[in-house]
Amino acid sequence: MVFRRIERRLRSWLGMGWSAQEFQQRYAAKSQDAWGYLESAAHAERSARILRAFAGWQPQRVLEVGCAEGFLTKRLLLLANQVVACDLSDLAAARAAAHCAGVGSGLFLTMDIRRKIPEGKFDTCLLSDVLYYLSPAEIRDLSGRLHRSMPKPRRLIFANEWNVSYRDLTTPEVALQCLTTSGQWSCVQTDRLDLGDGKSHVLALLE
Repeated sequence: MVFRRIERRLRSWLGMGWSAQEFQQRYAAKSQDAWGYLESAAHAERSARILRAFAGWQPQRVLEVGCAEGFLTKRLLLLANQVVACDLSDLAAARAAAHCAGVGSGLFLTMDIRRKIPEGKFDTCLLSDVLYYLSPAEIRDLSGRLHRSMPKPRRLIFANEWNVSYRDLTTPEVALQCLTTSGQWSCVQTDRLDLGDGKSHVLALLE
């Protein structure tokens, strides 16, 4: 654990977020529900808040970055014509594909969006509990690439749980600033839900 913290700090100094290996190890250590989502009331509430952000919006092609094991993806597939879901971990992407089998039109990819994003155009992108693992420089770079792949009308949904005890993670405020600093994205709505004990959930809509 100490070595991992040192590695994270070193990567941070180099302008890099968490390594792909950290996520691979997380999924390899647990055969299912690696993040404890299914038993988490907080995760259920976060999911509900995210889905409410789709109200009045009819997504055609959605990019979900960091799909994990597809628990939210399955619900997105009921809203959109197609969902392209990607994750750093091949185990996560495979489990997500299995979990969502037979529901809607989904494409599940193992991909590090810091290096590339899926091909084609998207009208919607969901970044849920993803950007705090990236460095500010990586977020700014991703912001530009998403902008190029998402012609208007479009909707970028940024959602992030937060705990004041977190270390070596990018705060939601910094992440949102990195998304909008170039002027390519405009934040049209933002909301923070205070959960007590230093915990919160931030949700923002960008166009």
